[in-house]
Amino acid sequence: RGYFPPNWHKIGEKTTLLITHEIRDKQAITAVGCRNVTIENCTLVHCAGMGFMGMHCENITLDRFNAYRNYHGNGRMVACNADMVHCFNCKGRIVIRNCEMEALLDDTVNIHGNYYTVDSVNGQTLGMVMNGPNKKLALRCFNEGDTVTVYRGRTQEPVAELVVNAIRFDKETGIRYYSVTGDTAQIAAGDTMENRSAQPEILMENNTFGIFRGTMRLQSRNKTVIRNCRFYNPGASMLFTGDTTYWYESGPVQDLTVEDCAFVNRAGPYFYVFGEVEFTKEYPFYHKNITVKNCRFDHGGVLAELNHLNGFTFTGNSSPDTMQILSAHSRNIRTDCSTVIKRD
Repeated sequence: RGYFPPNWHKIGEKTTLLITHEIRDKQAITAVGCRNVTIENCTLVHCAGMGFMGMHCENITLDRFNAYRNYHGNGRMVACNADMVHCFNCKGRIVIRNCEMEALLDDTVNIHGNYYTVDSVNGQTLGMVMNGPNKKLALRCFNEGDTVTVYRGRTQEPVAELVVNAIRFDKETGIRYYSVTGDTAQIAAGDTMENRSAQPEILMENNTFGIFRGTMRLQSRNKTVIRNCRFYNPGASMLFTGDTTYWYESGPVQDLTVEDCAFVNRAGPYFYVFGEVEFTKEYPFYHKNITVKNCRFDHGGVLAELNHLNGFTFTGNSSPDTMQILSAHSRNIRTDCSTVIKRD
């Protein structure tokens, strides 16, 4: 797999081309169904896939979990071929502190859940399938005892809240059959289901994110705090997404604060907020309640692009240049240091 810059057709004799691994599923460290996972004082020299992958875990702490370019003069431009940290359908707390991450070919941190799609309804048994690029993997996104919410089609309109009692997997069809407690009368094929139990609290502090190719994706309904971190990557520093169209990744942000951070990179925007779901009159927003305060931006311009967001506070921040916020279909924006440009 070759990664070429946007102006690759203008490359000259002194341009370095980077050839990386094609398969990205060879992780350095994988934790599945674990509790109280702690990784300390660990440097990732080179990895063909993810640096750390956590699935269905409860309570994860990464302290001084680092990745560098040209570590000790080894000549490697890439330390990690994919995400440095990728966690999905986890519970409890995820703490990432005192880490230095660079030389990555994808995201520094990606935390999310998953939407499953209803295939069939038979009384208290739901047949569920995974869509998108991970369809063939048929990943398990729910466990016995989990509370789940079913939404109408691709919207965020809830039609049922259920508790999972038992699970049966049909390997031939890739369908998981869930025996549930709750009212299933309004559920239909094509509806989507989200795990409401797997919504971890996230704390990221005292980290440095150097040059890397991806971004940072944080998707959890629980409280999230990013403080005293430094960002140097040339792309968007944080991406708040979620969709029922391609990746089927869930967990709209409900309470997130970025504070006392330094953004050295020229990103534009630094924060990109959107949700790829079907919006309705009753549910016109996806993310809500994002706060950015007391941060330093070395470059101004468009700092945030907001789409279908309810609640954005941008206060006490500084930059040598004019700061702007682009807003589309968003409400309750409060700022004392930037200009809001509405585009809806």
